[in-house]
Amino acid sequence: MSTIPLEGDPSLLVTRCASEIELEPVEWLWPSRLALRKHTSFGGDPGGGKSQLAMCIAAQVSMGGEWPCDEGRSPQGSVIILSAEDGAADTIVPRLHAAKADLGRVHIVSAVRTNCKTSRSFNLQADIELLEQKLRDLGDVALVEIDPVSSYLGAPRSDQ
Repeated sequence: MSTIPLEGDPSLLVTRCASEIELEPVEWLWPSRLALRKHTSFGGDPGGGKSQLAMCIAAQVSMGGEWPCDEGRSPQGSVIILSAEDGAADTIVPRLHAAKADLGRVHIVSAVRTNCKTSRSFNLQADIELLEQKLRDLGDVALVEIDPVSSYLGAPRSDQ
């Protein structure tokens, strides 16, 4: 491991030589497409079907359904969805229903309750522990969908 001090800053850049890193196997949700416990992003123009695809994937995970093109079967598990652009009642749940999802395994985050009377939007910086607690409570979460992730990043940090 090596460190390189930045000029005029006591911070150090920490690096490791690639030859010192032990390889680890990748576990797959959808073989060669979606890895478990890794970040995956869908990109494209608005209206291209990214959210629709995300709901189809969520449905397959909730049912332990088969992936397209004979690419195997999804491990069955719960799904947590954070969606800032689509309504649960008029878009998300109808899409899940159409894809034959097990709706009892799909959990849609609507807000964070700050006290008995107020609530606010989920924020990945401030509320990650709440999400982690929900993962532990459910115990079988195989997929967390955040659409779009930029809506949940919170305010920019002042140190940047």
